[in-house]
Amino acid sequence: MSNSTTQNAQTLFADPQEGETAESLSWLKNQFSPFRLLAGSIVTIIFVTALALLSYEYLVEGHDETLKHVLETTFVSATLLIFIPPLLYIFSYRPLLSNMHKLQQTERKLHLLVTALESADDGIVIADNQGNIQWSNPAFAESVNLTTTDAYGRNLRWVEARQGVIDGQETRWQALLSGRVWREELNIHLHNGLDRIEEQVVTPVRDDNGAISHLIFLEKDITEQRTLEKAAGILAIASQALNQSLNLNKVLESLLDLLVVGVPYDNAAAILVDGDDQYVVRTCRGCEFESRFQVNDILQLADSCDNPQMRTLFREGEDVWIPDTAVTPTWEPFIDGEKSKAGMGVPISIEDEVIGFCVINKHQPNYFTSHHVEITKALVSQAGAAIQNARLFEQVEAGREQLQSLSHRLVEIQETERRFIARELHDEAGQSLASLKLQLLFLEQQANRPDAILTGLAGLKQNVDEIAENLHRLASNLRPASLDHVGLLEALAQHVETISSQYNIIGQFAAVGVAKRLQLEVETAVYRIVQEALTNVIRHAHATRVDVILNQNPNSLNIIIEDNGVGFDPSTVTSNGTVNDHLGLVGIRERTEMLGGIFIVESTLGSGTTLKIEVPYGDSRVDS
Repeated sequence: MSNSTTQNAQTLFADPQEGETAESLSWLKNQFSPFRLLAGSIVTIIFVTALALLSYEYLVEGHDETLKHVLETTFVSATLLIFIPPLLYIFSYRPLLSNMHKLQQTERKLHLLVTALESADDGIVIADNQGNIQWSNPAFAESVNLTTTDAYGRNLRWVEARQGVIDGQETRWQALLSGRVWREELNIHLHNGLDRIEEQVVTPVRDDNGAISHLIFLEKDITEQRTLEKAAGILAIASQALNQSLNLNKVLESLLDLLVVGVPYDNAAAILVDGDDQYVVRTCRGCEFESRFQVNDILQLADSCDNPQMRTLFREGEDVWIPDTAVTPTWEPFIDGEKSKAGMGVPISIEDEVIGFCVINKHQPNYFTSHHVEITKALVSQAGAAIQNARLFEQVEAGREQLQSLSHRLVEIQETERRFIARELHDEAGQSLASLKLQLLFLEQQANRPDAILTGLAGLKQNVDEIAENLHRLASNLRPASLDHVGLLEALAQHVETISSQYNIIGQFAAVGVAKRLQLEVETAVYRIVQEALTNVIRHAHATRVDVILNQNPNSLNIIIEDNGVGFDPSTVTSNGTVNDHLGLVGIRERTEMLGGIFIVESTLGSGTTLKIEVPYGDSRVDS
């Protein structure tokens, strides 16, 4: 606020009584005060009159009667002193005082008006009919980066051109000079590089002859108002736009579409949590982000935790706002400090749990305002529920596809087992029974030869033993009897030994702390898990060695299956359980989850595979 404005404000808010006292004293001190003029006039009139009479009496009539002349002069002066002041006050000074009082009231009002105009946040300009500025308040002068003194005499056309307002100038001035009030909204480019929206009202003023003499310009910054209106409109459609699809990628694309309307950005990315300290770029916009990231790129949080802004966003779940990278350290990898000059990050949270974050940046420093931050937070907050719903639906779809794959595999396994059983019964038991039937027919023909019958009975016994052994082997393959009779440890030891002998692989089995029998369903599930894991080793690992270790803790049973095979990428199983090449691992995971356990796959290409299964169990069996 200028010095004159400050003085005017002090005058406005001064005590009225103090003002009156000061005003009375000023009338005595001011050389133009009516009281002082009145007193001076009276003294002057009396002095001149007395001097004239005394001179006349003394010079013309003689100087013998000096005392008499003095008394006469004094009488005349006293008479003038009594009659002249009232006459002067009534006929001269009273109208003057009345006019001066009105002028002072007008002056107070002018002071009040000037103070109000100079203190206004809106820009106010008074110009002549050619657009030359005659007066402007500080708000207008500041908006054009001038002082009020420098603004005086400038033409408004020059000011508008400096603010980037060129289109429609002639139409506007023709309308003004025709006497119409002009209203419009203008997009103004300020001297500090920022843009704002102004509402401009121009009112022509006519003189006594009806001609337009002046123009009064009133400009109001409505950027915040329009921003809030735009934000309200965006938020009104955000809920419907974000929830109209259960496809996660479409939800995230809709979020970035809504953001660019309310918060114009140059680059943006939506990133979601994928495991501990690991994030996945699900979608991104802008040249810098699209060249730096690919969709489904994995970011390790530990790589960026040295940056305080990253810690604030990831660890604390709070917003990050970087107005200018020249002041705040750059935020890698989302701001390179060369092109991107301003950035913002908002976490995506569900029930105080951070499930991801949205980052945007701008090439222009100090572009993002607090309104932009609030709009971004509101949109991201609304998107959080939609993102969570889409992720849940994605998981359900993945589970459904996985269930279908498992169902197909179950059917395949059943058909395979049936073919195996049919082949075993036909090739082994069927042929042996056919041979047994032929031997019986031969013995029937040798009924009168006891020696031949005795010899044939020995062969029959051998065939019966072979049939019994084949049926026992077939039953063991379906479910080993040792699992029911002697327990899990013996059954697994036998299975590992069988695998080693049949497939020429070094198999080792060890059990630590397994003292008692477990519940039947737990033993069966663990046996099938190890059986499936060894089948995968034989089919896919190309290993020469496999180790199976059981370790029993007070509340859980840990199973470790480790081989020295070719290995694979575990992410193809952990992120997508429907990969056909790993349905065996999916089956192991399903069996583990049915028992409420935990399944971990550790593998590296060329370095083998380790499966870790932790299965909780109830009370142990005491029948062994």
